[in-house]
Amino acid sequence: MAASAALTTGLLTGISPAAPAAAALPGCVDTGWAIGAEHRMQIQVPWDRNNHTNCTLQSGARNDGARALQRALHYCYHENIAVDGDFGDGTKRALRRVQGRLHVTADGVYGPQTRRKMLFASDIVDSFDACDKLGE
Repeated sequence: MAASAALTTGLLTGISPAAPAAAALPGCVDTGWAIGAEHRMQIQVPWDRNNHTNCTLQSGARNDGARALQRALHYCYHENIAVDGDFGDGTKRALRRVQGRLHVTADGVYGPQTRRKMLFASDIVDSFDACDKLGE
């Protein structure tokens, strides 16, 4: 009932009800390099247009940010997915599996909660052990 009233109020006033915090974040459309927090190696991470890592990725994204996420899923978590920059069903399923292992919401959407727990692939792309966490 309260949710219905909030939606009705929003429709009448033009003010939308509160949305999840991740929805307000920009999309990860690019990729960049950062120094890992634990092993101090160079890692590739998804970035937004302003070179910030506080961004989101979800199904339908076709860009370098999706490619960086796929590299992490493939090399750091041994997920058998294409690293092609196309965030499709295979990437979403792989991300859900990894999110479950990381004990974060397994919704198949990459955002701040997943980013804080995930390992990212280093510039040594042919090694499955060259991964590190992103520092805050």
